[in-house]
Amino acid sequence: AYWAYPELPDGIGVNTLYQIPGNGTDVPVEAGKSVVLAISAQNFNAENGVGADLSKANFEFYDEGNEDYPDTDNPDVPNLVNWFKSSWSFTSLHNRGYESYA
Repeated sequence: AYWAYPELPDGIGVNTLYQIPGNGTDVPVEAGKSVVLAISAQNFNAENGVGADLSKANFEFYDEGNEDYPDTDNPDVPNLVNWFKSSWSFTSLHNRGYESYA
């Protein structure tokens, strides 16, 4: 395996960094429970009857996007804090494993 950062053997390289709002203890996740982080906190089921309803997610990735790729904000779902991202548009999670998330 190739490690892109040999000077940081215990580190991890990132191109996107978000944080759940708070001080690190404001949103405890109990054993066996989960927190829903939605790329777009919308009710996709209402559009076609088969999508997921993410309108009640715990948090949402929201980016202002740009003119060509605007992002939609759900004002009823708190936004994650964006510290850094390499994309010039909205955040998307890669579905084939080319990116890692922690």
